[in-house]
Amino acid sequence: MGAPGFWDDQERAARVSAEHAQTTRRLAVFRDLERDVEDLEPLAELAEDDPDIVTELEDQVSTVQERLAALEEQRLFSGRYDAGDALVTVNAGAGGTDAQDWAEMVLRMEMRWAEKRGFAVELLEVSPGEEAGIKSATFRAKGENAYGLYGSEKGCTDWSVSPRSIRPIAARPALPASRFRRSWRR
Repeated sequence: MGAPGFWDDQERAARVSAEHAQTTRRLAVFRDLERDVEDLEPLAELAEDDPDIVTELEDQVSTVQERLAALEEQRLFSGRYDAGDALVTVNAGAGGTDAQDWAEMVLRMEMRWAEKRGFAVELLEVSPGEEAGIKSATFRAKGENAYGLYGSEKGCTDWSVSPRSIRPIAARPALPASRFRRSWRR
């Protein structure tokens, strides 16, 4: 990043800088985990002699396992847009009022899930149902790997409250406006 001319292309420089920051964070998480795993062996030896340390050892092992699982999940995000934000759309599909009511419940559930994962959530569009619920809605989940997590939520899942109510969900990467170049013809 200190190379001459690096900052001449602001968009590219910002992208490279963001990738560098993300890689640095991941490396720090890995090194912290590696250090904590190394600390488990002496603690296990102490636990053999002192039963009071067993509880502390179990807590440490549990914490390391949780962090390792999170790190393994991160490994799954290798797609071009996986690291970025997601635009998530919920559609009622066929099924009338029941499907529209169900789509609204699914929307709330998906937005809450995103918030619990630490994503910033912004509701962008809602088309209300005729009597209840929604016909469709789109929200943005902002945060690291949002699209990677939501990208697998495609198609129709039949979580029925009636035989006709379905839950089609679509996720798209939220691309910056600068990615789209318009050519104006005169």
